[in-house]
Amino acid sequence: METFLIDLESSEFTGFGNLSYKVLNHLRNVIHHTRSSQTATELIELVVKEGKKILLLQSNEHIIQNIILRVLKIIREECVKILGHSEDLANKETLHKMLTSNDFQANFDLPSKELKVRVIEMMKEYKTEIEDSLQSIAAQGIEHIHADELILTIGYTESVEHFLTKTGPKRNFRVVVAEGSPSYGGHNLAKSLIEAGIEATVINDSAIFAVMSRVNKVILGTSAMFANGGLKATIGSHLVALAAKEHSVPLYVLASIHQLSPEYYSDITGKDISFNKLSSPEGVLGFHISGSAKYTDLEICNPQYDYVPPDLVTLFITNTGGVAPLNLYQLLGDQYLHGDYDLLKK
Repeated sequence: METFLIDLESSEFTGFGNLSYKVLNHLRNVIHHTRSSQTATELIELVVKEGKKILLLQSNEHIIQNIILRVLKIIREECVKILGHSEDLANKETLHKMLTSNDFQANFDLPSKELKVRVIEMMKEYKTEIEDSLQSIAAQGIEHIHADELILTIGYTESVEHFLTKTGPKRNFRVVVAEGSPSYGGHNLAKSLIEAGIEATVINDSAIFAVMSRVNKVILGTSAMFANGGLKATIGSHLVALAAKEHSVPLYVLASIHQLSPEYYSDITGKDISFNKLSSPEGVLGFHISGSAKYTDLEICNPQYDYVPPDLVTLFITNTGGVAPLNLYQLLGDQYLHGDYDLLKK
């Protein structure tokens, strides 16, 4: 278990669900190996304590917080079922009111031998749901991409790659890929699309606005989507979204429900960088220039992500179907419980 924390601190996890799987497996191992926690209250305290430890290492990875919050809800739901309440009741918004009432809270302190087993089993099901989400999103491609359309995307995201390559054999379309400087992930995506038999063209990021007038749809991946309908996406995504809005081109975002964060963001200036990661500035300005005496007072930032506000997004394509940006908040109650978020912030 300590190996995971060491790896997490050094940011060695890549891929669509890799970090999610690791966090979920770590919490499952913590719950499995504990001998003292026999009540729901004790399990919740255990997960919150371990969750805070994980968040200290990677506070800007929203997916970690999402997994922790979902596990907390699983514990509460399974406790409710063991106490004899129906599964339907456990999934309704009234659950929070019931859990926080003084009469019901005492029941959370009742020992139960089967609670830990049931929680671990539900965590396995949750992991399977995350694993299947990419395929569920990709299966909807035929509904949103039509024949002879020109699609634009930027950089490389696994969800976009799956979405386009799975739709390719069923639809004849072309893709323009902005290279996504300075990581240039767009080259990897274009190579994958060409290997799948899809016509793909790589362009410089500076050419996005020029080609947007000929584009039919913009499709982006995301690292996190927020409760207000905004999203955290690869750097350059905000530029793409602004160009799409100027040319009235619909913008679709591919995201799994487990990427939905209960947090809100509204800053589009880039000054609020609390959710971002800064890479080496070498990719923006080489050290042979920035390291010279002439540029001693120069501060160079190379952020990995952009914040895209909800008014620039047409539709989120999730593993459960299409969702309008302003309706994302309605899904929060299905994933997390109000109040658990505050536990992690204390």
